[in-house]
Amino acid sequence: DATVNQHIMRAGFSTAEKVTKVSGRGVGMDVVRRGIAALNGALNVETEVGKGTVFTLELPLTLATFRGLLVGASGTVYAIPLNYIQEIAQLEDSSVRSIMNREVLHYRGAVMPLIRLSAVCRTISDDGMQSACDHVVIIKAGDRLVALAVEKLLEQQEIVVKPLDKYIGEARGVTGASILGDGQVALILDVGTIVKAATQRD
Repeated sequence: DATVNQHIMRAGFSTAEKVTKVSGRGVGMDVVRRGIAALNGALNVETEVGKGTVFTLELPLTLATFRGLLVGASGTVYAIPLNYIQEIAQLEDSSVRSIMNREVLHYRGAVMPLIRLSAVCRTISDDGMQSACDHVVIIKAGDRLVALAVEKLLEQQEIVVKPLDKYIGEARGVTGASILGDGQVALILDVGTIVKAATQRD
């Protein structure tokens, strides 16, 4: 049955009763199969008369990519998805306040939680000290804004997502990792979780 089902993806094969100028010519599924094969993926078809057909698409995990901003904190490189970033600015000490023992940032007439990347991810530099944060990345998840203080702004690039192995355990504020062109590992920030933790009330 599986072999027979694969015929639907042969060039020129059609299940249409009538051929029109735009459909029924047997062009479509063969193009899909070639495209998936080029990505080292697979397309399987399961069908049962009177019930329906299921198309199963399998793609390598390395196809999970996004455009991200690389930043540094305590000697570690992190990647922030660009679709969460609202703005990047210099971090001025005069704009930082403390409310109920939490830092907040006054910026462009708004007040938002300020969190330091090295603290939320619990990283420290080789000398055991936290470096000064010179920049702030305004991130947004839903309708909530958070100012993320970082020590370095590096560059933008396409990030290929690699899952963290299960034996590593739960990594606070991190959803995965990526291997950069120079072999260095960048941790991918879980922006949604970070924003939720920063804006929730005790």
